[in-house]
Amino acid sequence: MAWDERTSIKNFGLFLEGEASSHYYDMSHEDRRSIASIFQNMAERFEPDETPETMRAVFTKMAQQSGEELREFAARVKKKIGPKAFQYCPSFVIEQECITKFISGLSNKKAAEGFSFHKFEHLKDAVEAVRLYLNRNCPESVVTKKVRYVEQAEGNGEAQFVRAVSKLSEISERFPNSQNSGTSTSNQSILQQTEKSLATLQKSLQMLKSGKGTF
Repeated sequence: MAWDERTSIKNFGLFLEGEASSHYYDMSHEDRRSIASIFQNMAERFEPDETPETMRAVFTKMAQQSGEELREFAARVKKKIGPKAFQYCPSFVIEQECITKFISGLSNKKAAEGFSFHKFEHLKDAVEAVRLYLNRNCPESVVTKKVRYVEQAEGNGEAQFVRAVSKLSEISERFPNSQNSGTSTSNQSILQQTEKSLATLQKSLQMLKSGKGTF
């Protein structure tokens, strides 16, 4: 049978030893009004202070978490931990420490190893350099997918263009020869327009293949 909160508060001290037990029984009735207030009071008493030494220990263990964006990781390094760990150091020293930790803590270890030899003046420059590197080298990156999509679209456009020229050429060949006396005036006009359009398309196709034209 689970204890209710009143019973839990009453028996809480039985599970404590040493200084923690002494502190518990020295707490006022107000501090022991609930389990939550007891935990808060105990935490304030026994949790280590955020000294530069303790924060540097936290800083050295920092790493990019799964799903954490580069900018999020950089912000966590620079704003939440860095200044506390190196609060008595000049700003440029803090910046360099944050850059070093950002690079060494990257989840992509190949990038971390490669950029460990680079020198950056500002953390934002390191973030941008790593971002560009990952976009170029990760096959599943969003940028790579977009580039692949554009390339495929351009390739499809060129194929459609070639097919259109071929089709128009076939239509032109099916018309009776314009010199034939049996060809009507309207057919001759259509043939002339078709041949003119075909010539224009063929010229455009040649320019496209030579790299001088675009869609």
